[in-house]
Amino acid sequence: MTRKLILTLVMMMLLSGCMASPRATGQLGIPKEAKEALVKRVVDGDTFVIGNGQKVRMIGINTPESVDPRRKVEFYGKEASQYVKKMLEGKKVLLQWGQTPQDKYGRWLAWVWLPDGTFVNGELVAKGYAQVYTFKDNPEHAEYLLQLQKQAREEQLGLWGKADDGISEKGTVVGFVASRNSKVYHEKGCPGADGIEKQNLLEFSTEKEAIDSGRRMCKVSGCLSE
Repeated sequence: MTRKLILTLVMMMLLSGCMASPRATGQLGIPKEAKEALVKRVVDGDTFVIGNGQKVRMIGINTPESVDPRRKVEFYGKEASQYVKKMLEGKKVLLQWGQTPQDKYGRWLAWVWLPDGTFVNGELVAKGYAQVYTFKDNPEHAEYLLQLQKQAREEQLGLWGKADDGISEKGTVVGFVASRNSKVYHEKGCPGADGIEKQNLLEFSTEKEAIDSGRRMCKVSGCLSE
């Protein structure tokens, strides 16, 4: 084998590694400080209970609603919940608590791995079972998750298989808004958007633009994205 051919093969291998899809969610690696726990019960697509009774909410993601009696079951909510049950219930996981370890509801906030190295938070985004839902106090992996979400949207996987063209079910063209200081977006006219000050108002022509900004859908009653 000539030296030129060897160099060509080496360059191809290096380029292949650089261009690897971020959907290989196990590539983040399990942190040394991660704690092992047994998943006793899955509540819904992003929340579960571990053996000591603690309720754990996965950081950085939000799955469609499937169990809250105050809200209707959202598109792909049941599928997300069933997928997580199959993946986690009765199995061991490794948990890394967030910089802010608990939310206002008393749930523990965690990044989650399976023993085989699968990064669960990322896996759910990559397969279209969850969308990115970031907070300033737990910002790790946000860019990585947004990259996974972009791919899932482009391939119309899971919850992204629903038409998203900025048109409501009634055929009316709609728009979406958000505050510069918020991680939530609303349909124009949503009661939840009433308090946004003019100088902080952001406008998006499609829901895709709003989501790609790293924001999650509003959950105020009366909002189209509910």
